[in-house]
Amino acid sequence: MEMLRSPFEIETSQLVWDSRYRYAGVAGDQCIGDSWRRVARALAGIETSRDGDWEARFFDLLDGFQFLPGGRILAGAGTDLDVTLFNCFVMGPIADSMEGIFDALKEGALTMQKGGGVGYDFSTLRPAGTPAMSVGSRASGPVSFMRIWNGMCETLLSSTSRRGAMMATLRCDHPDIEEFIDAKRKPGELTNFNLSVLVSDACRRWQMTPAGHWSFPRRRSMMPISRKLGHRSNAIGRLTRTWFRVWCCARFLRASCGGGSCRPTLIAQSQVCSLLTV
Repeated sequence: MEMLRSPFEIETSQLVWDSRYRYAGVAGDQCIGDSWRRVARALAGIETSRDGDWEARFFDLLDGFQFLPGGRILAGAGTDLDVTLFNCFVMGPIADSMEGIFDALKEGALTMQKGGGVGYDFSTLRPAGTPAMSVGSRASGPVSFMRIWNGMCETLLSSTSRRGAMMATLRCDHPDIEEFIDAKRKPGELTNFNLSVLVSDACRRWQMTPAGHWSFPRRRSMMPISRKLGHRSNAIGRLTRTWFRVWCCARFLRASCGGGSCRPTLIAQSQVCSLLTV
């Protein structure tokens, strides 16, 4: 008798399904077909129209990996687990106060506890060294608070089988942008984060002045860059270091997209940092 052919082409695929997406409850998945049937039944359960067998139609789409839903759907749909079916969440603005920062941290922890990935823009936090008048101290900057997020993610990782996923962004005109860009160059630093620099149109229009100096934007809501960095040579170094990342990333994107069909000035990424337009 001919043996049934496994739907998995390699053992690694089966291992990923078994460890990440297989439901191991009382009526758990015995095979990948059970996972597809579970998801199809859950999706069909919310259809109000009785026009046809929705479960069979959804199953036909999933069968044989013709359509692959998001990981949280495949893992959570049709189970009795209290989890999210969304992979990623864009979290709200982080208020520049101790209460606001830790409220945002709590929201992120609860979201990741249910299986969702989170993304934050840390540009709202004041730069390191800025006076905190109400308590008579100085701010430690966004990167220092990102380490708290990273530690929270590590703690959640120790209690679940799913690795936490976080993304952090910082505007290119934030005074702490260099520290942000270089943060992951240190081994073991912010290992649970993907980092992206938000590049504005003003940043892309940085240019040399007739006097031979770089002109670059400043944000009224932040400490002036010249006051933070000290003198023009440091500012030029900041500009050069930021755009050097673009050059490295653009090479990576051209290679991966096949012969320069990508537009690396719009989105670029590397293992250290990426650039996104805003």
